[in-house]
Amino acid sequence: MLRSTTLGNYGYLGVFLISIATTLTIAIPLPGWTIVVEMGAVLNPALVGLLSGIGGTIGELNGYLLGYGGQMHLEKARHYV
Repeated sequence: MLRSTTLGNYGYLGVFLISIATTLTIAIPLPGWTIVVEMGAVLNPALVGLLSGIGGTIGELNGYLLGYGGQMHLEKARHYV
């Protein structure tokens, strides 16, 4: 279990990277919001929310781009599986 003082060492960059990492996976969703909530108790909650939102958007964009690229690939294929 992580303590609040340990989470504070990661700082705002840690919030950003954790948000990207937890929303980056498609098959295995990770509960990153629990860590972000804990970091909001240690750091400035407004900045934590802003950086978490930006990181989450970047992470989710990965899934969108994979789906969009896969759609283009399937349109070129002769047979759908």
